[in-house]
Amino acid sequence: MNTINRTDELYAMVEREEQRLSVILKGLRKLPELSRTRPLKCLNTMISIEEDWELVVKSIVFHTLFMIGLKAEINEFDRNVSDIAEEKDTVRKAKLFKQILEPLVVAMLERTPTFKEIIREARHRIDNRLGKSARGVNN
Repeated sequence: MNTINRTDELYAMVEREEQRLSVILKGLRKLPELSRTRPLKCLNTMISIEEDWELVVKSIVFHTLFMIGLKAEINEFDRNVSDIAEEKDTVRKAKLFKQILEPLVVAMLERTPTFKEIIREARHRIDNRLGKSARGVNN
C-alpha cells in the first residue's frame, strides 16, 4: 500500500473514532438522568458505552495518536476506572462513569481536529513531494 493510501486510511480511521467518541459522549451525558428515571435503560446505555469504548481503545488511532497525545489524561483515567467496576449502585455507578470517562472522551474529541490537520498536512506534503519527483525535481 502506498503512502498516500495509508494517510487517507488513517484519516478515515480518525473520523470513525471521532464519530464513535461523539456517540459515547452523548450516552455519558444521558446517564445521570437515566439512572434516576430509567435504571434499566441506564444500565443498557452503560453496556453500550463500554462496548464502544472497547472498540476505541483497541483501535490503531488510539494506540498511535491518543496514547501519545493524551498520556496524562489516559493515566488519570486508568487510575480511577476500577472505581466504576466496583460500584454496584446504579445512580453512583452512572455518576462515576460520567465523572471518570467524560474528561478523557472530551479531551480526545478536542485533540481530534489537530490530528486530522496533521494528517491532511502530511498528505499535502506527500502530494507535493510526489509531484516534484514525477517532474524530475529533487528535494
